[in-house]
Amino acid sequence: MEQSTPSFTGLTNEDVAEITGIAPKSLDQYRTRGVGIPFYKGRVKTRSYSGKKIMVTKTMHRVEDLRAWLIETEREYLLPELDAWLAARASDAEV
Repeated sequence: MEQSTPSFTGLTNEDVAEITGIAPKSLDQYRTRGVGIPFYKGRVKTRSYSGKKIMVTKTMHRVEDLRAWLIETEREYLLPELDAWLAARASDAEV
């Protein structure tokens, strides 16, 4: 069964927390220990604080990486939740 991925580029920690029920802080701790979902830094923004420009990034996860991590960590029971979340996002994007 082939999965289609909506047009958005990645999932935020908050998205993953909503899908899995794992708190964002726990996801951060998993990442720190090197046992979490593979991630990348995305959504770079430049902000100015006291005249200095600061780059702000956001931790992002690819849908495929989340799916593989759920299987690898024996959380396959969350795959229907992921698929439902993706379907809801895809239908929101079509409207």
